[in-house]
Amino acid sequence: MNLEVACVLGASRGIGLAFVKKLVEKPEVKIVFAMARTVEQIDYSHPKLVKIYLDAANEESFFQAKEQMQKSADHIDLLINCIGFLHENEVLPERKIDEVNTENFVHSLKINVLPSIFMLKAFKDMLRESEAPVIASLSAKVGSIGDNRMGGWYSYRISKTALNMALKTAAIEFQRMKSSSRFFLLHPGTTKTKLSEPFLKFAKSKYKIHDPEDTAKNLLNLINRNLDQKEEPILFLSWDGERLSW
Repeated sequence: MNLEVACVLGASRGIGLAFVKKLVEKPEVKIVFAMARTVEQIDYSHPKLVKIYLDAANEESFFQAKEQMQKSADHIDLLINCIGFLHENEVLPERKIDEVNTENFVHSLKINVLPSIFMLKAFKDMLRESEAPVIASLSAKVGSIGDNRMGGWYSYRISKTALNMALKTAAIEFQRMKSSSRFFLLHPGTTKTKLSEPFLKFAKSKYKIHDPEDTAKNLLNLINRNLDQKEEPILFLSWDGERLSW
């Protein structure tokens, strides 16, 4: 991967912060932009690291972040979106259709889909200046229509499916604009983060549980291993290399 400038959205904790720490360790990386709404909570410093405030629910905030980035770099080689919503306070994934309500459904779409669209809209010119830009978003296996055998989790499933369609559509557009661009939708596996915390007790009996650092390492390696594929403009992959059904 041609990697001098990287940008991580949702970098204040969990997988996003782990990506930041892994990327600054790479000798070829010159600068890492770490973006978060709670940028003051990014409890990590490094000479290569630039922290930038980003309100993922506000489209204008992405263009303001771009202005900050352009003070230090003219392009982006790797763009990773780790922003996501599954639960909050008393709001948990819906087990059945009776539990679906408009407010939570719309909030899931707003946080799980729009930031990836906004980042491409705002950072398009900087990505185009890269020799071979790589764009990735954390998706989820539960967003696969073909793999859905258990039901439930309506808002989260639907929002991740919508994310997959949004990025696949963007990947086709970017291929026309920059044929060397590569897009990835990544299922990180069950990882010890605030997002997965309420479900880890059950998940331990069924899935391998990862630390955020291991997940970031796995996903960066996964991207590197699949950069040469040219048959499709985008890949939907699990952390272990499995190609997931759309």
